[in-house]
Amino acid sequence: PSYTGMPGSSDGGRTTEGIALRQLPACLQKEYDAVTMAIEKTRMMPSGDERIQLISLAYWEKSIKLEDAAFRLHIHAQTAKNWHGDFVRLVGKNMGWMDGLDEVCTPEPK
Repeated sequence: PSYTGMPGSSDGGRTTEGIALRQLPACLQKEYDAVTMAIEKTRMMPSGDERIQLISLAYWEKSIKLEDAAFRLHIHAQTAKNWHGDFVRLVGKNMGWMDGLDEVCTPEPK
């Protein structure tokens, strides 16, 4: 899978990560794949790199509010909200939630 836009490097030496991904329960693997596909699709959109920067700031790097991420990226707060919504809908669509056919994945307790 492509790791573009996600924290960490994208080199081939990510052995531990590869092992961890192979060990994921099926429902968590589905979530991971849904987010990965959403990242790839978002990158191909107009302003894709900026959209990925916004998502990265909001979720992975700093976990800051969308308004603060918008300010940092020099975009309007409403644009940030729209881009965030686009990303969330892509993940939901990739999970199958948009058609109401799949149930929410709840990992089993350890």
